[in-house]
Amino acid sequence: MVLVLHSTLQATDAITFKPASLTLNVGGTGYVVGDVVTVLNVGTATVKTVDANGVITAITPSLYTQALVSDMTATGIDGTGGKGTGATFNATSTKIDSYAINGVSVNNAGSGTTLATSSL
Repeated sequence: MVLVLHSTLQATDAITFKPASLTLNVGGTGYVVGDVVTVLNVGTATVKTVDANGVITAITPSLYTQALVSDMTATGIDGTGGKGTGATFNATSTKIDSYAINGVSVNNAGSGTTLATSSL
């Protein structure tokens, strides 16, 4: 038996953003190799090299994988953590255009059928 229901989906456009890159903007001072600096909504930067004053000269970025509704692309973002102060970072993001189903309406259930109800 094949049952065909005529239904309508209601959906909303769900634009989200995921971090795409994290780079050093200003190296700050007082950092040591191995410090982990957190950049809000973007990820972390592990200090790879510093100069004699603890100015960060290279990082290893680790990007967060969750998508957010706000675009995190920016320059000069403050970082937190580590032994030093004043480091800032640049971040870019990737736009993800998707759809979220927020309802289903059955227009014609046919005869001899029973509809179960549930919420999304």
